[in-house]
Amino acid sequence: MNNNNPPALLIEDNPMIRCIHQRYLEKLGFIVDQASSQLQALTQAFNQRYRLILTDLGLPDSQNETIISQLRSTFSLNQRTSLVVVTAHHNACLIRRCLKAGAQAVLSKPLCPDQLAELIHTFEHNKTNLGAVYA
Repeated sequence: MNNNNPPALLIEDNPMIRCIHQRYLEKLGFIVDQASSQLQALTQAFNQRYRLILTDLGLPDSQNETIISQLRSTFSLNQRTSLVVVTAHHNACLIRRCLKAGAQAVLSKPLCPDQLAELIHTFEHNKTNLGAVYA
């Protein structure tokens, strides 16, 4: 990879899932920073602008979608960064809360690499506020 590759922040507390998702993102051309907690993620997001943030919700120091609203706060460099939630707890109520908090998409675990690639392609192609996507 070269320095022209876009940065992504991967937020996942499970090391095995984090490794799998990192590989997916790297195959899509991203340089990946990792965080395993909300505190780590916020520290990174407040100091680095990312093209994509891929986050789990079940972090040890976070409650559900609070990480989304924190990443979208007025102090973050990533208020408008494409933000995708990947969760095993996929239901209509959670999806609505995530989208309301500022996520652009909510995907189910296990994450399908083709689905992620298609979603990122959509983000890059539209380059605007994409509204809500869930699968």
